[in-house]
Amino acid sequence: MAELVEAENGDVEGSREWLRRASMSEPDRAWVCDDCGNTVAEWEPVCGQCEKFDGLLWKAPARVTRIDKNERGDDETPTIESVSHKVTNNKTFDSKN
Repeated sequence: MAELVEAENGDVEGSREWLRRASMSEPDRAWVCDDCGNTVAEWEPVCGQCEKFDGLLWKAPARVTRIDKNERGDDETPTIESVSHKVTNNKTFDSKN
């Protein structure tokens, strides 16, 4: 959609808005192992990573968010616009870093 808006209307700002919306949308659902978080496109009876039997669930995988340095570049503190999910030891924690 972003390419269409820019190509047909020459609207770079409108194109960037569509790209921003796409980056904030929920990921498509996939088969995710309930034990280790491994994500696969097709269901399998055994997880290929942790070998758990019948552990794949149809759900949205954990969101991956890019963390950048601040725009000025004078601070080592990372900035982030949305809450990222860190999966550790089969538990999900909300974190800002």
